Amino acid sequence: MPWLRAYLPVGFVLLLVVGMAGSPATVRAQPAHQAPESIPRNTELASPAAVPLDLSSGQPVVEVRLNGRGPYRMFLDTGAGTTVLDDDLAKELGLAVLDTTRLGDPVNPQAIRADVVELDSISIGTARFEGVRAVAWDRSTLRQNMPDKPRGVVGLGVFHDLVLALDYPKQVLRLRRDVLPDADGARVLEYTSPHGIPVIPVRIGNRTYQAHLDSGSPGGFNLPLAQKDSLNLLGEVKEIGGGRTANTELVIYGAQVADTARIGAHAFPQAMVQFNDQLPQANLGGRVLREFVVTLDQKNRRVRFDRTGRPPAAPAATPAPAPGAAPSPAPPPAKPVAPPKNLPPGGNKG
Repeated sequence: MPWLRAYLPVGFVLLLVVGMAGSPATVRAQPAHQAPESIPRNTELASPAAVPLDLSSGQPVVEVRLNGRGPYRMFLDTGAGTTVLDDDLAKELGLAVLDTTRLGDPVNPQAIRADVVELDSISIGTARFEGVRAVAWDRSTLRQNMPDKPRGVVGLGVFHDLVLALDYPKQVLRLRRDVLPDADGARVLEYTSPHGIPVIPVRIGNRTYQAHLDSGSPGGFNLPLAQKDSLNLLGEVKEIGGGRTANTELVIYGAQVADTARIGAHAFPQAMVQFNDQLPQANLGGRVLREFVVTLDQKNRRVRFDRTGRPPAAPAATPAPAPGAAPSPAPPPAKPVAPPKNLPPGGNKG
């Protein structure tokens, strides 16, 4: 049962894809009336790939070629089991409509009609993925003010036959043929994938939540609002903003927890937790993932978290001097900063 996302500034929001008859799809779409999971028929990798990631929006964006054309900017979303195209891009590529399906969020899973199409190829760096099913719909109302807005979403299933690493601190996507080591509960975790999206255990205090691993979310630790009473909070839960999926308005709340949040051995003391009043699933987004190299081995359902620091902040704009004023002296060069040391299991990060 593949899932998709609505890309909005505050939305850690999944979209469910169902067949026209209304029943969830459970396999990659080959016959009509099944929703696609975007697993390629064939994957080629000439050599290990290293491709720049644009993280300026809080969500990874990568340049891809579709059917040999492009490049096109697209979100790379571990929280999307299906690849999504803007409908105008599907028309620009001349893609035939193979079927139709319905999609939406868990509140209304059949809110939007979408076309099922197939891409001959998706190329990312030295990797080429052939025979990839996708859905296309009118996404023009999403992120209307985003400059150079991406024209779709590369779903996680595209990388099924490779090991994918999102190196947030260095802002690089890496692809290779490899196998992650067995899970150790510290750096390497096993995950489940009930909807084509990795679900990992996240511990906050003495409770464990099953959370979507979701690079497409700009949030951090996100829980349903109904879970707020299960946490030891430092203050009251307050409304901090709003968001929407493609078809549902959300209210976003936040509070700081008194306890430590943990992903394996990686600790986040007194973390800020966000809550929403509509969606039922815990979610782990980019505000936390940005400190890591996140490596996914889909064939063995393992994920590794290497905590190497945060990506560099964008440089602040320097104001222009007033007419006739002397230019400001150049700042001294920054001193190199040593990388953080490896932490023992359960250790805090300074």
